Amino acid sequence: MKTTEYRCVLIRPNSCTVLVFSDNGRYRLPRISTLAAMRSARELQKAIKAIWDLNVFILEIRAASTNVDPLAFAELRTSGVTSPLKEIAIRQLLELGLSEDEMDRVELLIQGRTENSLAKLGWIDAAIAWIESATGRTFGSSKSIEQWNAGGGFALFRACSVEGRSYWLKATGEPNVREFGMTCFLCDLYPDFLPKVVATKTEWNAWLAEHAGDSLPDLPSAAELASAANRMARLQLLSCGRIN
Repeated sequence: MKTTEYRCVLIRPNSCTVLVFSDNGRYRLPRISTLAAMRSARELQKAIKAIWDLNVFILEIRAASTNVDPLAFAELRTSGVTSPLKEIAIRQLLELGLSEDEMDRVELLIQGRTENSLAKLGWIDAAIAWIESATGRTFGSSKSIEQWNAGGGFALFRACSVEGRSYWLKATGEPNVREFGMTCFLCDLYPDFLPKVVATKTEWNAWLAEHAGDSLPDLPSAAELASAANRMARLQLLSCGRIN
């Protein structure tokens, strides 16, 4: 199966350092390969944890360009480092051959001057605080966060509380900003067909919903497919006439 290799810029917040490999005094960025058909943020977060035992939150992913692999920016959520990676100052990234545009992006992230609030260092802390306030539950740390999407004004992750309750936070950017209003509208009209929305945050174009149900298996049975199709068809029939 086709894979994509990512260069990873793992940023330590508040210290202006990143993690790299050091080979005889020469630095290189860590790299992760994932299946091309899978969700990049989810696979990167899982792989970085599995390979180097590092908890991270993916901030954004920059697409590949001519002869250059894609670049993933992530915020380190692990206080110590027991992996073979070492910390270096941001300015030393120039030795790794990053382009001027890529270096500018790193500096914007470090300085908190990105136009996308969801890609800022520390945003996940604000998100967890909001989830705790909305649910009245405790979420120990961002280690309980399972990312599914990141970057481009989008965010999708599942958070599990200390008590074991799961919630989904989703935020959408262009060209899908209308998904926020549409989802809230459908949840109000047809609560039996959608997960319960617990809270919304318009400045993030985001909503928080209770976990409800599970994904179909990779090889669903005919009965499972028929059940899902039937539910979707019933929702479509109920919503006929709601064209606005």
